[in-house]
Amino acid sequence: MVSLAASLKILGGRIRESRKRKGFSQEGLALAADIDRSFMGQVERGQRNVSFATLYRLATVIDATSQTCVGTFPDWPVWREPNRG
Repeated sequence: MVSLAASLKILGGRIRESRKRKGFSQEGLALAADIDRSFMGQVERGQRNVSFATLYRLATVIDATSQTCVGTFPDWPVWREPNRG
């Protein structure tokens, strides 16, 4: 199973790639998403966990979906609805 630290690095890398594709600097994206520039760098390096609200703002600015940023991670369990029988 992938650790939280590894998952955060993967997420940060995906955000960085999307940011660069859209032509944003870290500072520009941070400003547009209303987050601190140093926090932005920490997120991209996988050093900080990001709330859903922050992920939503980032994804909105870079014109991506949260799913694009999060995607799938190796060995993550698949969610299954509980059996209500």
